[in-house]
Formats: sequence, structure tokens, C-alpha cells
Amino acid sequence: MLVTTGGAILDLETLTESLRGAGGSQPGLSIEVEGVTGITPEVYRFLERHIVDGAVVDVRVVTAVMEDGLLLSVHETARR
Repeated sequence: MLVTTGGAILDLETLTESLRGAGGSQPGLSIEVEGVTGITPEVYRFLERHIVDGAVVDVRVVTAVMEDGLLLSVHETARR
């Protein structure tokens, strides 16, 4: 789950759908999330692919740290 800056709580399904429909800062951008893995009860890792016109333009490994249902930190590392 993710807590937005406005205080709304998004579960994984809602977050995934939001990312899919957001479009990001680049027209036509879609974000594919896969392989969500719990490293510890507070740390999660997943792969994020940025796709434009059917082609993968960026791949990132994302690590998210949560505590008591609150998102404390997100770290994205470019993957080539």
C-alpha cells in the first residue's frame, strides 16, 4: 500500500492501476510494475519498466521502505 501526500491510502492493486494510467511526464508513457518482493516486513523491491510507443525506454529497480503502513522512502536505481 502507499499513502499519498494527501493522506489517501492506496493498496497495491490501486497503486498499480494508478501508475498504469498516469502517463508520467512523457506523452504516451506507461509504467509496468512486476516482481514485487517483500525483503523484510518493511522493505519491498520491484522492477519498473517505462514504455513509450511499445518500446521499453527505461528500467528501474525500486526499493520502498514502509513503517506502520506509511511510505518512508523510495529509491530508484536505473538498470541497463
